[in-house]
Amino acid sequence: MLRTVRTRVALAAATLAVVATSFVPAVSTFAAPLGPAVDRDQQLFKPDIEVTFSYYAGNGRDVYKVRNIGSVASGPIFLKGECYHHEQSGGFKWIPGIARIDPPLGENQSRNVTVSCKGGGYLTTRLTAGTQDDLDPSNNVAESN
Repeated sequence: MLRTVRTRVALAAATLAVVATSFVPAVSTFAAPLGPAVDRDQQLFKPDIEVTFSYYAGNGRDVYKVRNIGSVASGPIFLKGECYHHEQSGGFKWIPGIARIDPPLGENQSRNVTVSCKGGGYLTTRLTAGTQDDLDPSNNVAESN
């Protein structure tokens, strides 16, 4: 009888060891991150260039506001202004208005940018601005309409 008790205790201990060993990897799996490790600072501390239409200046000129709404200074700002032009053939197309690189903007700084359309006959203008590591490129374009 003592032998059967010892056997049962040994089997119970072995079963407990197997269950405990198989449970440890499962716990570490639940504790693992679901995606790649992303440094929170990489997401929060970036420039974010925003473009908004300000006003019509007349004589084929439209003024836009370019602002860094990010939490750090931007790098150089790349600007591309275009004019939606009515051609003599009756069609419409985007033609270049400006293309230049402006100096960086600090946190919460802004400047006005004028898009000039030569020759008249334009319906609207568009300004696109961007910088390296822009947090949200969806707000980098505005039109005068």
